[in-house]
Amino acid sequence: MRRPMAPLALALSLVVAAFVALRLRATPAAVVSFRSTGRASDDDADDAPAINDGGTKLPPDAPSLADVSDEEDARFAAFRASRGRAYGDDEAAARRPLYVERLRRSRRLNAAARAAGDAAVLGETEMMDWTAEEVAARKGYRPALDKATVERTSGGVTREWTAADDGDRRYTFDADEKVVDWRAVGMTVGYIQNQGQCWAFSVAQQVQSEWYLDGNPASEFSAQQIISCDDEMFGCGGGGPISAYSYIKERVTPGLSNLWYYPYVQGMGSQRTCLSPKCTETCRGIGTEVEETLLTGVYAQVANYSWATKGCFDDCEDQDLYGLRKAVAAHGPASICVNAANWDVYAGGVMSTATCGSYNFNDLDHCVGLVGFNMDSDPPYWIVKNQWSTTWGVDGYIYLDARNNTCGVADTATFAKVFPPDGAYRPHDGARVTTPV
Repeated sequence: MRRPMAPLALALSLVVAAFVALRLRATPAAVVSFRSTGRASDDDADDAPAINDGGTKLPPDAPSLADVSDEEDARFAAFRASRGRAYGDDEAAARRPLYVERLRRSRRLNAAARAAGDAAVLGETEMMDWTAEEVAARKGYRPALDKATVERTSGGVTREWTAADDGDRRYTFDADEKVVDWRAVGMTVGYIQNQGQCWAFSVAQQVQSEWYLDGNPASEFSAQQIISCDDEMFGCGGGGPISAYSYIKERVTPGLSNLWYYPYVQGMGSQRTCLSPKCTETCRGIGTEVEETLLTGVYAQVANYSWATKGCFDDCEDQDLYGLRKAVAAHGPASICVNAANWDVYAGGVMSTATCGSYNFNDLDHCVGLVGFNMDSDPPYWIVKNQWSTTWGVDGYIYLDARNNTCGVADTATFAKVFPPDGAYRPHDGARVTTPV
């Protein structure tokens, strides 16, 4: 269970929320292109490896209006009414095949899951009538760019995490624990948001977990800064966690700012389907003298980063699942990237490997957070934090079959090592323990 919020902390959180609201209201409505030196341009993005859409494009055998049955048409009408879809006849005609394709895909995969003895976990969701572009805007992982970053740098991802990397952690689980849920440990896991640009949020969550577990005061960190200012990625045009770590470590001073100082604004208004550097919020200066005089929060720097278990850039048939569990138990949540091709219709339960689909590295399209697992369940499952709002999945989370490398959960799991800009760790407020408080 989470600890109750102290009165002082509650008051501070209300002040922070008010400050964020004021900043968001002051944000200009217009969204302009990058102007930062060295920024990957939109022309570069045209030649860069594409964002994986995870198979969300309408398939060649998508139903035409004539192929839609009366039952399917009635379900679409009910969906429109229940979700408040007020679009006109022309848009309805364009979105009906999207809805029907997802309905048929859910039924087909659920039937296969039941035949194999697995749970049927797919159903009607908010994304049933979304276009490929609308779904892709909620993802954004470019796996080939992450691979290229590893190949051209000597970053920590050439090595695996070991227990010797950790100092005095605020909390830890036993390495062989069967049930681990970091959501129960203070502010190790942040709140569910509703966003795109998954790779930046995955890293911001990873930095938050590391920051907190190393004994620093609880703080959430800015994904928007990574989206707008990582000059080797493409902003809304896509990116990857490994480049984001490199950006925080090597290309910005004093580090990653806190969330309330640099809040997320990218997904608001008409830019919610932004898939290009051209519609990415402009990077504003970080760590300038003027801003530092206004800043009362914290920055986090990345000292290093490493695989939670050995990474994979091919078919990923032999990933070390036991090693990943041990690392997550002993160290904390990990940043991971997955194949989320069928997550648009995930309705709850433990998704099987067959329902999820490929776990090949080249099929990964979405980055999230691995925050625990339950090996005592039947079937055992990974606990994965998404950022598609609390109305998606299981209160914003998805459970993946932990008997396998389901969705590629073990392909690119990483940890960051973080510290404050002054290099001084803050004393934590509790002794090292082996169970959550």
